[in-house]
Amino acid sequence: MCILITGGAGFIGSYIIKKLIEDDYENIIVYDQCPRIEKIKNLTNKVNVIRGDITDFHTIFDIIKKFEVSSIIHLASLLIIESQEKPLQAIKINCEGFINLLEAARILDIESIVWASSRDVYGPSSFYPKQPVNEEDPPKPVNVYGICKLFDEMIAEQYYKTYGIKAIGLRLEVTYGPGRFRGHSYYVVDLFEKPAKNLPITIECGDLRVNWLYVKDAAKAFVLALKKASELRNLVYNIGGEEKTIKEVVEYIKTLMPNAKIYVKSGYGPFTQYPSIDISRAIKELGYTVEYPVEKGIRDYISYLLSHNY
Repeated sequence: MCILITGGAGFIGSYIIKKLIEDDYENIIVYDQCPRIEKIKNLTNKVNVIRGDITDFHTIFDIIKKFEVSSIIHLASLLIIESQEKPLQAIKINCEGFINLLEAARILDIESIVWASSRDVYGPSSFYPKQPVNEEDPPKPVNVYGICKLFDEMIAEQYYKTYGIKAIGLRLEVTYGPGRFRGHSYYVVDLFEKPAKNLPITIECGDLRVNWLYVKDAAKAFVLALKKASELRNLVYNIGGEEKTIKEVVEYIKTLMPNAKIYVKSGYGPFTQYPSIDISRAIKELGYTVEYPVEKGIRDYISYLLSHNY
């Protein structure tokens, strides 16, 4: 089996590669526009890294054909802030790039695609009087990124109905852990890494309730979906961790780093409060479990930061 991972040299991709290798997968191709080799520097002898653009259909097609790729994990995308600032580019990368993979899968008879959708297909918590929300609740995205991901889910459904191409979308919650450098850096990265560097940080969204998905759990979900793709009955799955407010997380960080200079203000800051999600479909059908609830995930993260002299 040959697995192609788009965006594979990024944050989540590097953990997926490690997990695949642990599970004895050997033929792995990383396709990335700007591969950050330092994330996978200890794995480069076990993967084939190819620099390329997800919007370049002919190159993607040629690679899939040349290496006889049988399955794809798709992570390459323009993230939330960049998508909002550059909607045309977001549509090109997040939508056209995904369709390129579906077309290649259609023509070359790819077994399965597992790809990163997002909790952003849901709207604010106020849109959902009944919570937690599950995959059958109506998506109501309010940003360009969420709109792109919802389009991808809908086009994936059409390719499945028309051509039998099974593309499994994982609606990931806020993913955190060592190695993240893009996205909600304010509270997903800086909240952990500034105290580890003995730097002060002020958080203005202390009441924001976040579903904290540790990156190792996220990676595991992709590998589970890849292994079970052929038998899955659904095309989308909520993937989350444990819910805690920013204030609660800060309190626990201070138990691990008593001298941390973290100042928390009440409120939600500039962020949207998203609804609580139901992950029972992923538990039942993927065999997914939360191995890293908040306290365990934070311990693992902080331990890594301190041991690597951040």
